[in-house]
Amino acid sequence: MTLRQLRYIVEVSNCTSLTQAANNLFIAQPSLSNAIHELENELGFKILNRSRRGITFTREGMDFVLYAAQVLNQADALYDRFSKTRSANAKTLNVTGHHYIFVAEAVSTFVNSLDSDTIIKIHYREGSTSVLIDDISTRRSEIGIIFLSDINRGFMTQVLKENNMEFHHLFSSHPCAYISRNHPLAGQNSVTLDDLAPYPYICYEQDVDSPRFAEEVLSPPSPKQIIYAHNSLSMMHIIDKTQAYNIGSGSNTGNEEYNKICMVPIRNIVKSMQIGWINLKNQPLSESAEMFIEHLQRAAANATFIKA
Repeated sequence: MTLRQLRYIVEVSNCTSLTQAANNLFIAQPSLSNAIHELENELGFKILNRSRRGITFTREGMDFVLYAAQVLNQADALYDRFSKTRSANAKTLNVTGHHYIFVAEAVSTFVNSLDSDTIIKIHYREGSTSVLIDDISTRRSEIGIIFLSDINRGFMTQVLKENNMEFHHLFSSHPCAYISRNHPLAGQNSVTLDDLAPYPYICYEQDVDSPRFAEEVLSPPSPKQIIYAHNSLSMMHIIDKTQAYNIGSGSNTGNEEYNKICMVPIRNIVKSMQIGWINLKNQPLSESAEMFIEHLQRAAANATFIKA
């Protein structure tokens, strides 16, 4: 098994056909097919189901792709960290966060602050809580952005302790409902969970089925209609076009996509969100990370949100 074969498999998973994958890899399709057959023979199971209608991954193949992607990420990180051929002035910034628009704003201002001759690789990933914790613990990312609340604080504090991580507070906010400006509740000064109950609930899907890993500070009891989203733009589009709602921090940077959405505080609850960044304890931050933290703090300070 080689890294080359792993890259082939992961690329196939990102495409709809072997032909497209081969084109992206700049190799002939027969060479790609042969490489996959060799890997399947070595492993002793089929990675792909092949038919006249195309290819699909077997169950074992799908599991293999997930592990292969992790191995490639670690291999790339290892190369970036220790390669002697890279420029002595090269920098990296690796950040994983929940779906907060102020974090994307911080990444934007960080990029704009760089000199044109700065050599840098920036990896910014929005992900679930479990992915975020895994990224920090495996050093795929140097900084993670999460929240603590009355519901998850004890649990998450233990998770951070077990993974040798520390939490740095940025700001506190009061939970709000994100709804369309055309929503029937858009004119209200505040709403209750009962007010929101008749409407579809949309939230970010988590890899771990536990409310303590959720990105939302609280969840409505037994919503009749629930939608799971994977990225913030898709969520905002669905909220804008429907009567669905999400529960979040209430932070807003004036982003054009978010201008279609309004934030309404949720009353009759005492829960608040403490949003901050995490990193490995006793691990000095890189120069790029320290610079990014300054931009993150400014973005948090400039964001509009309902204070706790």
